[in-house]
Amino acid sequence: MKKIISLFALLLLGISGFSQSISYPDYEKKADRDVHIKSVNTTDYYTQINFLYRNTKDDGHFIFLNPPRHKDAYYIRANGKIYKLLSTQSIANSDRTSLASPNEVVEFSARFERLPSYTTQFDLIEGGSGSWNFYGVKLQKDETSSVSAQKFRRDYNYVTFYDSDTKTWGEWKQGDNTFVININEKGDIAHLKANGETVIYKKLSGVEEGYTDEGNHHYQIIKALDEDGNVFRFQIFDDSKVGLKMMWGDFMIQFANF
Repeated sequence: MKKIISLFALLLLGISGFSQSISYPDYEKKADRDVHIKSVNTTDYYTQINFLYRNTKDDGHFIFLNPPRHKDAYYIRANGKIYKLLSTQSIANSDRTSLASPNEVVEFSARFERLPSYTTQFDLIEGGSGSWNFYGVKLQKDETSSVSAQKFRRDYNYVTFYDSDTKTWGEWKQGDNTFVININEKGDIAHLKANGETVIYKKLSGVEEGYTDEGNHHYQIIKALDEDGNVFRFQIFDDSKVGLKMMWGDFMIQFANF
């Protein structure tokens, strides 16, 4: 009996289960500004994608995902294959049920056929008529570089906003804003606004480094999450006259020190 138990234990140890969890993965592009991928979790049996939806429109509206086997059901495209939708959680499968009020954050999830462990990126397609499409979703974080682990501060005295309708920047206006990078061991960011309010952003990614197209300004980009579930990209320039940009969808704001 002991030999049988020992052999059974060895067989169990030899089964190597695979699990992976990526929070706020990078992606190449998406079709709808209001929906975000919060995490991608792969188990031995399925791949689950958890979403955040924040209604930025002035009016409330209904959101839903078509159920499995529907002609316009969500699916994953990866490795030259299609991975089908298995189920949805915390969201309706038909219209007029799940209401998203203005400025409300709704969390829901969808489970798909399991992605293989060698998958590095995928496309997420909402059937033939949906708009919640994501392309080039990456399952590997870019951790090739990082901002100094020590806390540091940047002070700016001017601010300007980008108008996505006219695709132009507004005039610079005076306003004292302070950013403190790496306020804790997690690398979070604190923004002390001109009105005295302080907002904390939770760091989500490694740091992407680069130069402007002209090659004369070095920057670092960090992805971070605000208290409402919005994912911002902070582009921090070495030159304080270029300053810092905060980007979320079509929204952009730039701070500088003149």
